[in-house]
Amino acid sequence: MILRVIIFFIISTLSFSEILLTADNNNPGLDEAIKITVAFNNTKREQYYLEGINNFDVLYRSSRSSISWVNGKKTSVKSDVYTVMPSKTGNFDLSVWVKGKLKSNRLRVSVSNVSKNKKNGIIGQGKVLWDIKKLNKNYYFGEKIPYYEKAIIKTSLRNYGYINPPVFQGFTAKDVTKRDKNGYPVVKRLIENGKEEIEIKLTENILEANSTGEKKIKVGKIKAEESTDDFFGIEPVKPMLFGGKEISINILPLPTSGKPNNFQMVVGDLKGTYKWNQLSTAKLGESFSLIVKFSGNVNLNYLEKIIEEKNKNFNIYSSVSNESEKIISGEYYGTKDFEIAFIPKKIGEIETPEINIPYFDTKDKKYKNFKIPSRKITVTGSYTDKNYNSEEISNNKNNASKYENKSPKKEIIVSSILEKGDTTKIDRRDILIGILLLISLGEGIWIFKLIVDKRNDKKEYKDLFKKILKSSSNKELYEFYSLYMKEKYDFSPKAQFEDILIKNGGNEALINLNRKIEKEMFENIKIDKKEVVSILKANK
Repeated sequence: MILRVIIFFIISTLSFSEILLTADNNNPGLDEAIKITVAFNNTKREQYYLEGINNFDVLYRSSRSSISWVNGKKTSVKSDVYTVMPSKTGNFDLSVWVKGKLKSNRLRVSVSNVSKNKKNGIIGQGKVLWDIKKLNKNYYFGEKIPYYEKAIIKTSLRNYGYINPPVFQGFTAKDVTKRDKNGYPVVKRLIENGKEEIEIKLTENILEANSTGEKKIKVGKIKAEESTDDFFGIEPVKPMLFGGKEISINILPLPTSGKPNNFQMVVGDLKGTYKWNQLSTAKLGESFSLIVKFSGNVNLNYLEKIIEEKNKNFNIYSSVSNESEKIISGEYYGTKDFEIAFIPKKIGEIETPEINIPYFDTKDKKYKNFKIPSRKITVTGSYTDKNYNSEEISNNKNNASKYENKSPKKEIIVSSILEKGDTTKIDRRDILIGILLLISLGEGIWIFKLIVDKRNDKKEYKDLFKKILKSSSNKELYEFYSLYMKEKYDFSPKAQFEDILIKNGGNEALINLNRKIEKEMFENIKIDKKEVVSILKANK
């Protein structure tokens, strides 16, 4: 009898002095939050390791303590409460360890795919509706992909936000989320069946794949806590949880068959308009312009030039006047405007060059061409007009010869202001001195230019070479490579023909490298970064 009493006393003491591990739900669904409590009974709270907690996402942790007296005996309990959400399905054992020793009971939590917090396909009993952009199974390389995550809230919340934001694996993502002046996503108020609710787009992104093949999007995990009547806001609230699943999409390569030579990765449904500011006549040396506006569900990022500026009939200057991209009603919408100035170099009837913009139509799955036809212009004026650039006369001697006899000869008079304001003719000696000074000045400018050019030739471009070697994708490498070619040779691989590279100091090795890079970019073959840098260094 005495032995039984002693054993009972020992068991009772242990039960009140060790660490107790409990859960409010041992069989949660994958998207259902539970509370795991670590209780220190009649002992001080020590540093401990909670084994098995890595199978859950910890939303937050709180602490509390309590003291009670029963039959004159004091019981002290200090607790840590973890609010967690399972990160995967399975059976998970949890236990508390202190200084390498097991100090608690073992707690098993079995997580299933079926959520106990899900009713009729709606999470949170319809109080919060969670929605993400429905994506296609397949997209083409270079195609812009709109993506959003939004919540429609039908109850009063005291807190909401991301536990983990979305992760886009293998994509370049541009955040276009609309935010207020404080940086929070804009709230849109709606009326549904006579009741007010709010819509919040927590994130909006424009995605572009870095390569072909299967890509993953991990949907963000959202936590929402419903408001309570607790004045101090300390009453425990089990949060509603959303998201976290993984989406797979396939990125298709663009077809090599039928690919135009001057294709600039314009992918999508291209729409365009154009307008001339001149009817049918123009004056020699005076400019007229063409405004071209592109838009639609189409990638225009790589469209840099739409016309070759070297032309026998015109001096041509083109520039991008406006560019934007956004998501409208869940769909991608991009715009890009070009302004092209034409300055006639000849008199008579001449034609502007035809403009062709090749693009890949993702709906019809084939290459197409946006065409701006040439325009006949009658150019009037004279080669002696003040608005005509005399440098062009040498380029058009054949056309100008018939006008030479008609051009009046002009007498050059050099005058100097004297002390009294009168003018007199300058003697030959003064003219000679002036000419010598001008020659000296010209030689000085020429020498200065040689020094500057020599310094530019010695520029090593170390930073760009480092960036090429550290690039994480073909797309990123191509951007740094294009920047180097622009700085070194004033050549844009995306928009200009290779004769410009030769003209500006390039050679056959650089031409071959440029063709190889473009081929591997298009066919999604990994570019050899070290080879690119080696060739650039050897030919600089």
